[in-house]
This record gives sequence, C-alpha cells and structure tokens, in this order.
Amino acid sequence: MAWSDYIGSCFGIEDKKFALHPSDISAASELLAKAQAEGVGFAEYVEAIKQWMVAQGCSPAHIAEQLVRVKNVTTYFIGD
Repeated sequence: MAWSDYIGSCFGIEDKKFALHPSDISAASELLAKAQAEGVGFAEYVEAIKQWMVAQGCSPAHIAEQLVRVKNVTTYFIGD
C-alpha cells in the first residue's frame, strides 16, 4: 500500500481532526515515516492530506484549520 492509503487513520472518525487523539498521533507519525521512506516531498505530503479532506466533504475552514496541524510536525513527530 502507498503511504497515502494511511491518511484516514490519522483523523478522528467523527470530528475529522488531524492527530488530535493519541491513536491518531501515532498513526500520523507512522504516515510521516512512510511518506519519507517513499521519497515524498513536504508539498506533496500536505496536498495529499488536503485532497483526502476534500474527498471526505470537510469544509474549507476545517481543512485550513487541520492543515495548520499537518504542517506543524512537532504535534505528531515521535522521536527517539
């Protein structure tokens, strides 16, 4: 599976908020690692997540709010 197939696991099922819940944070960390392993650039990474939210019917305001979280990798970067 491609890294982008895991995007949905980073969002709350009901609220569609990115990496807010503990299991979503873990999934987002794994998503970032998978994307890096596949050589995905940051712009492509962010755009794919944005397009997933669009496909889910998220409002433009919600998408903009969540992209702030997506771009701030410190909220889901699980380091050593």
